[in-house]
Amino acid sequence: MRIAIVRDLVLGQPHAILLVSTPQGVYVLDNQSPQIKRVETVHRYQPIYSLNQRGWWYHGDRLMTA
Repeated sequence: MRIAIVRDLVLGQPHAILLVSTPQGVYVLDNQSPQIKRVETVHRYQPIYSLNQRGWWYHGDRLMTA
């Protein structure tokens, strides 16, 4: 699991989501959506950085793809 700090491209503001890795893929849990979605289907967020118990990662200007 990772917490990701993202920029919401629709609302133009920062937001936090939870990314959960499973053998079936990576899923997004988001309090702004009632559905659990595969990360490949979520296009409204641009990741800024993410973190978990192992460390943190800066994602620069990438779009949400994994």
